[in-house]
Amino acid sequence: MTQAMAPPAPSPKPTVRELSLVLHKWLPNVPKLNTNGDNYQTWVVMIQQALEGTLGYLISLNEENLVLEPLEDQLLKTALLATIDDNIKIGVAESPSGLEGFRLIANTFTLRSRTSHIAVMKQILDTKFNHLDRNADLDAHFRRIENLVKNLLRSGFVLSEESFTGLLFHLSLPNLESFPFVNVARQIDLRMEQGDLNVRNVDLLRLSKNELTLFRNNKKPSSDRKFDKQSGSRE
Repeated sequence: MTQAMAPPAPSPKPTVRELSLVLHKWLPNVPKLNTNGDNYQTWVVMIQQALEGTLGYLISLNEENLVLEPLEDQLLKTALLATIDDNIKIGVAESPSGLEGFRLIANTFTLRSRTSHIAVMKQILDTKFNHLDRNADLDAHFRRIENLVKNLLRSGFVLSEESFTGLLFHLSLPNLESFPFVNVARQIDLRMEQGDLNVRNVDLLRLSKNELTLFRNNKKPSSDRKFDKQSGSRE
């Protein structure tokens, strides 16, 4: 009669020290978060990859209902403090958890504004997967897009047929960083600061038309403007 073999004992879980050593091997790949937040999106993706590489499974820091185990949270806080500028560290260090520290940073650099809508959507459209790079990873590319979409929604963008149409229309306008259309986003930003987060397409179109009219009038030769005034005085 053969004796049944006992199942192999489960491998012991790595200790905090062991995981910390693994994390510190990943952290050199994470860029330092600039105080103006201009590399925030890249920083989030790389922080997430460092944690995933350390823990051995996927984790989404932008998930709204995310709950971290104490060990995961400790590693996150370590990663944050190692990769943020000294001017940001105090608030994060004083946060009761790593996740709250991350959300403090996220709220700082994800503004609820039309300017943010445009900037994030541009990033989404510009983020392309490089199929010629043998090291390029589709999972990482998907998470990058996923994070950008979550940031778009956190910036006050509410997805609907009207809002999506308006956003694509706004992006189709030329010279959004200069005249004639730079003030369209600025005027919507002022409304959003006052709590009006609903960007209506009728308002978007009216603002765009006004800015275009001002631009065209300013571009007219002085003789044309003089003729317009004379025509108006005769009527």
